[in-house]
Amino acid sequence: MAVQYPSDGSNFAFFTTRASILHYSNQPGCNSLRVSSPADPCFFKPTNNNVTILPKSYIADIEDYTVMIEHSIRGHATSIAIRNGVMDGELVSFNGTTIRKITNATRMASNPYAAGDIFTVQEILTAAGANLDAPSTAPGANKAAGETFRSSGIVIVIIIEYKNVAFKKDTLSYRYLPQVIDGNEYKVVENIYNTTDGSFTFIDRHGIRLVFQQHGTIGEFQFIALLTSLIASLALLVILYYY
Repeated sequence: MAVQYPSDGSNFAFFTTRASILHYSNQPGCNSLRVSSPADPCFFKPTNNNVTILPKSYIADIEDYTVMIEHSIRGHATSIAIRNGVMDGELVSFNGTTIRKITNATRMASNPYAAGDIFTVQEILTAAGANLDAPSTAPGANKAAGETFRSSGIVIVIIIEYKNVAFKKDTLSYRYLPQVIDGNEYKVVENIYNTTDGSFTFIDRHGIRLVFQQHGTIGEFQFIALLTSLIASLALLVILYYY
């Protein structure tokens, strides 16, 4: 069972912390894919006989897994288009302190072939101020049993903020700003249809959902725009003087 599900995604990533797997055999003489009505006796129901392949289990050392983040930015009114692999950045914690500075040298030190920024899951959790073993704040969590975020799941929004580097033409930098969405849990059920015998396998996953949002203000110096602004300012001064 892969820890990341789905294996790739845009603007989000999900890592399993808890999972269980059930196998549902097709009823004799039935093909559930040909069923057209819930009244059909072959209609698939979760109450059908099932076999537990994997009871509720936790992924060991999920905090040590690594995540590579690639992103890029393009100016709306400018010709700037650049990817994070050629920019400097930093991972900033929820309280505003810098956890790690990111440069080409640091990327190459961890992996000479890295196309993006590599973090451990623990680094992201620490930056967001999250602890998987803390009691879950989700309304649906079993608080009487002390259910944790590792069991219920957790959602972390990571804002990627871009800005120009002062006095450096066409040079941008960025910051990762992770934050826990309080009260949220996250689960997803992976449904696998087995073509060999028409059975179903359900993987119930709870875990860490990372949601990425990009924003910032970038620009480039244009002499014509500066000249136009100066002329307009002088004209306004003249008008005000004569008024």
